[in-house]
Amino acid sequence: MKADFHENDTKDPIKILQSIYDQYDALYVEEIILEELEIPEITPELRDKLQEFPNVHSFGINRCGLQSLTNFPSYKHLVRF
Repeated sequence: MKADFHENDTKDPIKILQSIYDQYDALYVEEIILEELEIPEITPELRDKLQEFPNVHSFGINRCGLQSLTNFPSYKHLVRF
């Protein structure tokens, strides 16, 4: 299952991920797309929310202004970043 932020009205990545978590079984979310959101860093809070989706194999975060991969969660199934 692909989780895409375009289905949400907010630009807050944590709220977007919570909405996805509330709507779908997190175990079946394999792709998360958060492109073009302002995410200069992955905060511990954002990392914790991302880790609620353990089977992500594709993660899109293009054009977010990300400065560092510090706090990026460890996804053992990740094949595309």
